[in-house]
Amino acid sequence: MKILILRSLLKDKDLCGEVAYRFSVYDAYQEIKDEYDIQEGYVNEENWKEYTVQVHAAKSSTRLLGAMEVSTLAGYLEKCGNEERVGEIKEKTPDFLDIYRDLGDKISNALSQAKGDLEQEKESISEKQLKEALQSLEELVMAFDFDGADMIVERLAEYRLPPGFEDVFARIKQLLGAVDQDGLLALLGDVRNEG
Repeated sequence: MKILILRSLLKDKDLCGEVAYRFSVYDAYQEIKDEYDIQEGYVNEENWKEYTVQVHAAKSSTRLLGAMEVSTLAGYLEKCGNEERVGEIKEKTPDFLDIYRDLGDKISNALSQAKGDLEQEKESISEKQLKEALQSLEELVMAFDFDGADMIVERLAEYRLPPGFEDVFARIKQLLGAVDQDGLLALLGDVRNEG
């Protein structure tokens, strides 16, 4: 199967349309991950209307990625759904779901590789810079300045963080997104006391 997911497309910042392509790849991965079981369920329930809607979406998103084999098969299954050719749907869907899941796995691997490559390209943050950034973040959260706190977190994301800090940073982003002042202050206080 020829799939147009090249590592260079995922990391070449100068490529025209790269950002849109990267979002398409990520969106398609989320769709594949979320929809695989749903499509199988629609076949088991014999809900051909919803099944047809799902394979139509799969056809469109995989075509955008250049995964033409998957897109063509999804288009065929969409046509079968529209024409209520249940026998062909039941016969062809397992093969479709296998290559659809395989595509999801390939996208996941490409995204993981691209993320690793991008992390390696980032400049490491010094312990002093990290400590100062977290102190500023704590002060902004105390003042309920979540816009300023967002800016610091965005800036920290540009650096390669120390090993073991990734989980703390993910939790900071989660609490910041939830505008959880108490949770953030508690977490930042724990980090300060550990350092």
